Amino acid sequence: MNNVHALLANSDRRLNNLIEVAVRDVCYDHALVECAKTDRLADLLHRGCIDNFNLIFVAPDHVLAGPQKRPVRASFESVLDVIQKIKAHRSVPIIAVGVGPQEELPLLETGVDNVFGIVFERDELRAEVKRALNLTEEVEQPSPSRWSFAAGLLRGLQKLRQA
Repeated sequence: MNNVHALLANSDRRLNNLIEVAVRDVCYDHALVECAKTDRLADLLHRGCIDNFNLIFVAPDHVLAGPQKRPVRASFESVLDVIQKIKAHRSVPIIAVGVGPQEELPLLETGVDNVFGIVFERDELRAEVKRALNLTEEVEQPSPSRWSFAAGLLRGLQKLRQA
């Protein structure tokens, strides 16, 4: 089974949980999911360029900058700059979440693959994660016939007799 490494750059725990659940739902039976979380802009830049992530989520309004003891919300322009640097270094899909309508176009021009507003549908997010990770729709297996069920039952009875 494959591994999917996702980076969640966001200081809002509730939003992180929604994103992580959506990624795990999409990857269920396809890949093992490992989510790393950061709320720092500098850490996003460092890990986005160095670590081998398959997917990065950014919430521009919930990323912090400044010293550890006195963090402040990072400016939108600095978030755009970090996204440009990551995209210049690696071609990892980046999805922005919790974005206002006036911020959508600058993010898309910077290289973000998709933008979700403050309120978004989970199914749309799942579809975008599936597209970004190139996961195909699983082909449904035919249900076993009753003869195969009977054969399985007979094998089980044979094992019980041997024991």
